[in-house]
Amino acid sequence: MPPDTIPPLRILLIDDHRLVRDGIKAMLPLNTAGVRFEFDDAENTREAIHLVSTCRYDVILMDYSMPGLDGHTATAIIRKKQPDTPILALSSYAEKAYVNRMMAAGASGYVLKSVDPDTLVDAIKTVLAGGRYYSNEIAQKLIDDNSAAQQGITPGLLTDRESDVLRLVLKGKTSREIAARLGISPRTVDKHRQRTMIKLKVKNAAELGEAVRRLNILSL
Repeated sequence: MPPDTIPPLRILLIDDHRLVRDGIKAMLPLNTAGVRFEFDDAENTREAIHLVSTCRYDVILMDYSMPGLDGHTATAIIRKKQPDTPILALSSYAEKAYVNRMMAAGASGYVLKSVDPDTLVDAIKTVLAGGRYYSNEIAQKLIDDNSAAQQGITPGLLTDRESDVLRLVLKGKTSREIAARLGISPRTVDKHRQRTMIKLKVKNAAELGEAVRRLNILSL
């Protein structure tokens, strides 16, 4: 299907820094195959709440620290207005307290602003499909904490891209080979591998293969 005939995903980007909003809008269309994005953006939560009262969005990207109402308060309000629209927190804060507040307010995931474009696309696709998505640093903290179960993170809960990477890792492919096969960067492959190992609580490739067999989480 030609790119201009693919139905766009409507994204509402809420961040009080214009450079952040412009940077995200610039990087996503250039790093995405088979997906087009259409953006509205808001520099404060009051403007965002007005937009969701008049427009329907596929995904909302929400900063935590905002002027006026903060991100988790705005998330709770927006969830009432558009309960079927996933909200993905995009934040500079990695502390568990911030993550827990956003998830309790109804967010579907939490990623750090240092996220690379490929991973952000994966996060958007995951929450669109009804899943939850966390940056590697966030996943590690939540899994190490007893609140992980309450947040819906359990060993074996892998995204489609993590599963794709894992299959190729277990077949002995290098990061460069996996990157070429999946159309992503070797750095992104390494991040998916690290994230998978965190979720499965393993330290090396041998333990990774054993965890896959024990948990029966992957069809090879």
